[in-house]
Amino acid sequence: VTVYLTDSQRKESIPNVVWSPDGNTIASRSDNTVKIWDKKGNLTQTLKGHNNFISSVQFSPDGKKIATGSHDKTVRIWNLSEKKLTKLEAGNEKDFRTVAWNPKENNIAAVRIDGTLEIWTKQGKWKLISSQSKHKYYVGSASFSPDGDTIASASNDMIKLYSNEGKFIRELGKHELVRSIAWSPDGNTIASGNHDGTIKLWDKNGQKLETLKGHKADVESIAWSPDGNTIASGSGDKTIKLWDKNGQELKTLEVHKSNVYSVAWSPD
Repeated sequence: VTVYLTDSQRKESIPNVVWSPDGNTIASRSDNTVKIWDKKGNLTQTLKGHNNFISSVQFSPDGKKIATGSHDKTVRIWNLSEKKLTKLEAGNEKDFRTVAWNPKENNIAAVRIDGTLEIWTKQGKWKLISSQSKHKYYVGSASFSPDGDTIASASNDMIKLYSNEGKFIRELGKHELVRSIAWSPDGNTIASGNHDGTIKLWDKNGQKLETLKGHKADVESIAWSPDGNTIASGSGDKTIKLWDKNGQELKTLEVHKSNVYSVAWSPD
């Protein structure tokens, strides 16, 4: 199933779409709201609460909650069934750029625009357990490994790895303007989308495996298929490309009239 979401009435870009773990729901962010859609493309719910631009949205592993980060300097946890909202706002006074949910569901990584990585854990209430800055520039993407033990964060300068409690582990090579990162389903490989239009594949020990060339503009988003055999990439050249796991280009999808900011595979 391929669903293309637009918002013709609001005339705004949709820079982030994600599937729920069961594949029945899609969440998209636009401006200050999150919209919830069924898999046929019907709008079922609109989440309002942030008072500034939402920069990131992620489903919890059980699909019952959504975490959002915003330029209003807060992270919010939305309980979709109970329609409850929790606001996380401890830490510094910088905007949040991205949020990532641990597959084990016990903590959230949230990165501020100044490169500060915050780890929040659920101990009755949500509690900030780690806050540190290792990047010199803002972080555009962060993601937990499939086993939940490692966080990868990508910035203008570097990809860095942390433990799930925020302890720094290592760097993955030198970069320029990393736009997006994604772990392979087996947790052994990280794909990075770059401003120069390339995709680089790294093993978790920091060794570069392949460089994928084909896009004519920056790679804004990367997603691995659930079986780990295919990579989808969205680009400023208005295309989506599909690659096999060894870096061979398979297909180009030319359906958009503007930049492709986000790609996401359905769980099936």
